[in-house]
Amino acid sequence: MLKRNPLISAILLISGTCVGAAMLALPIVNHSQGFMLSLPSLTLSWLLASLAGLVMLEANLWLKPGASLVSMADDTLGQSGKIGVWVAYSALLYMIMAALLTGLYDMLNVSVQALLQRSLPVLAGFSVLIIVFSAMIYAGARVIDLVNRLCMLGLLICFILLAILLVPQVKPSYWLLGSWQNFWQPLPMIITSFGYQIVIPSLRTYLGNDVKKLRLAVLIGTFIPLVAYIAWQMLIMGTLTPQDLHIILQTGQPATGIVERLSLRVSSNSLHHVIQWFGFFALLTTFMGVSLSLYDFLTDGLGLVQRRYTRLCTILIAFIPPGLIAICFPKGFITILAYASLFVIILLILIPCLMVYSGRYSRRYRHADGAVYRLIGGRPLLIGLILASIIAVCIEVLK
Repeated sequence: MLKRNPLISAILLISGTCVGAAMLALPIVNHSQGFMLSLPSLTLSWLLASLAGLVMLEANLWLKPGASLVSMADDTLGQSGKIGVWVAYSALLYMIMAALLTGLYDMLNVSVQALLQRSLPVLAGFSVLIIVFSAMIYAGARVIDLVNRLCMLGLLICFILLAILLVPQVKPSYWLLGSWQNFWQPLPMIITSFGYQIVIPSLRTYLGNDVKKLRLAVLIGTFIPLVAYIAWQMLIMGTLTPQDLHIILQTGQPATGIVERLSLRVSSNSLHHVIQWFGFFALLTTFMGVSLSLYDFLTDGLGLVQRRYTRLCTILIAFIPPGLIAICFPKGFITILAYASLFVIILLILIPCLMVYSGRYSRRYRHADGAVYRLIGGRPLLIGLILASIIAVCIEVLK
């Protein structure tokens, strides 16, 4: 029996949180830029997100393991910062979970239609999903870790099979299609695709205060999605034209939309099934990371003692609001993610930088339990990240 490796678990949690819903949406939101012109945006977003994660890690190490972003904001920005982060962070996680639920329901509905020749009722579909995932969270971190590993393995196998099936169909000339016009518009959504920072507090459940392993988990865990995103776009943007991707954008559901458009381009039943499973695993890995982060966030923010009754209440608080949003907007996958991107940039890049700036230069904090870590770059790096996040927010608002 394989021994559980905490570092691998932490890396997979980060990668799984990134490689999911946003991965499916990337070729679609980048359709006007095309493959080659989207590479600078992907690389810049990866760098920005990696630095933001290391900034949040520094702030989190000032507190005891288990402290969420709310506790970090309270300690570094005061009561007003705590309230603002509590409201915005809850909204962000709820929106991401709602978007993921719509994607999972859409795939489940397609499967039911294929088997029973009838649509799955919206309420019934979302209820089944919420009950299943609530049970996983209630079962604890070990079950989530096991499911996440299996899903990452399934994702890798499906990706390899997709590459085998799609590479012969790829037309390199498609990679050169695209325009610099509105080049910056997809940037907030691309940054969202690296929105793993929500799991930083949960990483210390695996690695404690081991700074070297925590930093390694962030760097490796974010680099894997960057490679995966580039390879994914090479396949999809080399098989589908920008016009095909624009049509998928209009449907609002990239997972099933990509399946439908590829089915028109490539006559292969195997491809149809493989990409369906790929979409399912991609959505599920992200959902596991986000739901675990929301559960830990609510437990810490509400100050709940870990008992059966309080755990059940926390799970209900975590799953009912996004379930209601998803029921009201069952085709709102991309739209919900677009709104969520604003909160991703503010909460996961801007606010952590403000917290570290305050903790370093105003409050003079020291790390807990001998865990010494400070990101290189000093004031210039923090100010640069703050300005970059403000620019990204302005791009999304103006768009």
